[in-house]
Amino acid sequence: MAKSSSTLRLGLTFGVWVTLALTSGCGLFSPTASLLDNERWALSDDSLVQVVQDEDVLLLPQQVAPRTGIIFYPGGKVQPQAYAPLLRPLAREGYLVVVPVMRQDLAILSKDRAMDVREMYPEIEQWVLAGHSLGGTVATGHALDEGDYAAVLLLAAYPTQRRYPEDGPPTLLLFGTEDGLVTADDRLRAQRLLPPRSDLQLIAGANHAQFGAYGAQAEDGIATILPAEQWRISQEAMLDFLDHLGL
Repeated sequence: MAKSSSTLRLGLTFGVWVTLALTSGCGLFSPTASLLDNERWALSDDSLVQVVQDEDVLLLPQQVAPRTGIIFYPGGKVQPQAYAPLLRPLAREGYLVVVPVMRQDLAILSKDRAMDVREMYPEIEQWVLAGHSLGGTVATGHALDEGDYAAVLLLAAYPTQRRYPEDGPPTLLLFGTEDGLVTADDRLRAQRLLPPRSDLQLIAGANHAQFGAYGAQAEDGIATILPAEQWRISQEAMLDFLDHLGL
């Protein structure tokens, strides 16, 4: 029996993701990276942000009731806690931020986890989907399949499957000039797939792994800025992008 076009597309898509996972050093049996000990401050509560760790990591604004939620897919074989230093300031600005745990710490095995998160917080009026590295690439696939996202934020990640529709969600792409895993050709191809109202920014001196706080990554370039500076620039870019969209 001939395979349907949807079945063929599903097989191709999964194959692309598996290839990305293997070539980026995020194979099924690779060790999982966790939050560095000296960055564990980011998991503490204060007057502006409450941190809830069950399986997922929840960063909850303390001063306002959030209207917009951000779901962040972690990079392959990286635990959700490793993104707390990057994402905490977004919660401080009033966004609900959820970093969901993925099956075997690989987003390719939990592509639609965002739907579980959305069902848990029905009071949120609009959702932004985000992700780093392999997690960001998987997030784009979910956003294209499900729609209904106000924006997409990609860090060292890019869509690889198909072009966004003209009315697709505005997308911000952040890359580092010292990224050893994403090439200039990758960035160029990504730009061609994006919808209007999208933006690609290069962070001078940034590399691939420093978007998180889990240490060095194989085959990555050497950053010439400190992690805190890479986080600060990324935070400002994401907040500005969301602000300009009225989110």
